[in-house]
Amino acid sequence: MVKPRKSFLLITSAVTAISLIVGGGYAGLVLSSSTAELDKSQRNLAQIQNSVEAEKTKLKSNLVTHSAKLASNESLLIEQRAYFVELVTITNTWRVLLGIANDDDATRIDDEAKQIITPIILLDSLERGTQPVNILELREYVKSLESQVNSIDSLLEIFDRRTSDHVDFWSPKILSTVETFMTEVPSKNTHASEKTLESLKTAIDTITFDESLFESNNIESLGSLAEIVKKVQGEEKAWQDAETQRIAEQNARRGGGSRSGGNNPNSGGSTGGCGLCGGSDVTGALLSLVNQARAEAGVGSLSYSSTLVNSACAHSKWMLDTGNFAHGTPGVWSGENIAWGYTSAAAVFDGWMNSPGHKANILRERFTQMGVCRSSSGNYWTQQFK
Repeated sequence: MVKPRKSFLLITSAVTAISLIVGGGYAGLVLSSSTAELDKSQRNLAQIQNSVEAEKTKLKSNLVTHSAKLASNESLLIEQRAYFVELVTITNTWRVLLGIANDDDATRIDDEAKQIITPIILLDSLERGTQPVNILELREYVKSLESQVNSIDSLLEIFDRRTSDHVDFWSPKILSTVETFMTEVPSKNTHASEKTLESLKTAIDTITFDESLFESNNIESLGSLAEIVKKVQGEEKAWQDAETQRIAEQNARRGGGSRSGGNNPNSGGSTGGCGLCGGSDVTGALLSLVNQARAEAGVGSLSYSSTLVNSACAHSKWMLDTGNFAHGTPGVWSGENIAWGYTSAAAVFDGWMNSPGHKANILRERFTQMGVCRSSSGNYWTQQFK
């Protein structure tokens, strides 16, 4: 058996030792590398988790901000729409009362108003729900809220613009005629009740007719005034209708209609220098009866007016000459009673006091003067007040 040389053994041992050392070192290197990668991955995961939590925190903050703004803007939009609808309604009412003619510009403004009142239904489709926990769903939810906020912001801008356009267009048209119109309402509606006319006076006294009337905090008073005016006109129309019916019935009892013959000289209140026109001044005979009734009702007495007497006689003569038993047009007078067929002052007074509309004229608090005339024949009576 050949024994290995000593040098070979030494070399073999050295190689083996080196191999063991290198092998062990490689294993250690692999193990060390895996641990570093794991640590890196864990750090990356932690960073991702922190980033997600940070985004969730920001999204939740945005959610709170958008939700609050959405609620606030919804409230503003509802208020703005309510004001705009009231503005449009009231300006349309005054257009009719003042007799403002429609034109292309008015039609355009009206069409624009209709177009923006309708989109308010978008409010009903705004989604509300439980806040999601998942980051992806949370992103979409916040995005949806932001979109809704932007939509309402756009609507608010449109309402502001259209409101300004509406006020700029209608306020000068209404303000240019409303004051004159309001001064004429009481004189043209003398048979409305004292209570309603007093409400009208109070409303007029508390209003300043300028652009501020169309602001959101004042528009209601302009609307209230319109309602009072309509009530005054309604009461006047009711009286006129009842008076027309009464006159028609009395004409039927007289057994004939009107005869042709000229215009009413009392139209516009002109007496035409007629004097008594062949009529009889019976104011004195009626004044004491009228003032006694007014005293019992707690209102001031009336005084004699020669101007009203002349006007009343002109009207009585006109009724006699034409056979037209009808009222004249207010001019020098503010209220008028007429009658036919009565043969004495006491009798015609009783007839008027038994008729609600005529009694209201006799007892009307704002009247201070009276003139009464009876036609020279035919028993046509005219009683006028101012």
